[in-house]
Amino acid sequence: MPPDDPTEWTPIALRWENGGPMIDWRRMTGRRFIEPFFEQTVHKHQQETPSANRTTSAETLLSAAPPERQPTGFIFHASRSGSTLVAQMLAASPRNVVLSEPAVVNQVLRPRPPDAISVEDHVRLVRAIIGALSRSADPLTQNCFIKFSSPAISKMALIRRALPRIPWVFLYREPLEIVGAQLRLPGERLPPGIVDGGLLDGDPARLAAMPPSEFWSRVLAARLRDALRFHEPGMSSLMNYAELPDAALAPMLRFFAVSCSPDEIAMMREAALWDAKMPCRRFTSDSDEKRRAVPIGAHSLVERLAMPHYRRLEELRGAQ
Repeated sequence: MPPDDPTEWTPIALRWENGGPMIDWRRMTGRRFIEPFFEQTVHKHQQETPSANRTTSAETLLSAAPPERQPTGFIFHASRSGSTLVAQMLAASPRNVVLSEPAVVNQVLRPRPPDAISVEDHVRLVRAIIGALSRSADPLTQNCFIKFSSPAISKMALIRRALPRIPWVFLYREPLEIVGAQLRLPGERLPPGIVDGGLLDGDPARLAAMPPSEFWSRVLAARLRDALRFHEPGMSSLMNYAELPDAALAPMLRFFAVSCSPDEIAMMREAALWDAKMPCRRFTSDSDEKRRAVPIGAHSLVERLAMPHYRRLEELRGAQ
């Protein structure tokens, strides 16, 4: 563990090297993570304080005393489903820390190569990284939420082994709107690097040859299928984008056993008025535009691959 007060140090990257995993740390000194994404806050801090970094072996972290506090809750999502909005709403309260898609979490969930670590050590390392992220030197902070990247739900079995009692929500959206959001980049081929991003398992050459509408429909189907597979009533809660922002207030706060003052609720509602990814702009709905972005010929593909899972999630959500 880095010296000094460990609550001031945040793991920001993990590298799988021949001698074992190495962790890069940054001394954040109680800085609040209020930007839409974890890396944006880290980048800003690096510009202001260039020298506040150090590196240790993962073993140094594993041998340290475990943190006293665990995360309050986890946020998983199907992508383009309002998870950043939910994160920004929670972050509006000074009592909450929200860590939105930290790269270090993606890196610890996917060893390189896959057999770089034993299963038991992998579980320990996931637990230690998430525990280290959850610490905070800010005395006002009472709750810590981690928003995972969308593919992380495929690693839920590993996450539950590491931290079995953390409640989690899964956000999703009408499938045509999600696929339409992914198809906004023009072109008949997938952008370079997409296939290598771990979004979908399969032969890379076959995936790269897929039309974008098929690729994104299959990615979405995988996310929804995993949400169904791991859904555990009482420990997980389903949220449809159409319910926001109200679902992210009283219902979600009750689920996470978090109490907020009327002033905090007002701050959360105010946060919902702004574009979650570009908080300087007022939010405007573009759901119709997203649906129109899906070629008519691809509608049957979305219906076949994603809609059965979506309908089942809606049934489960209605029974909550």
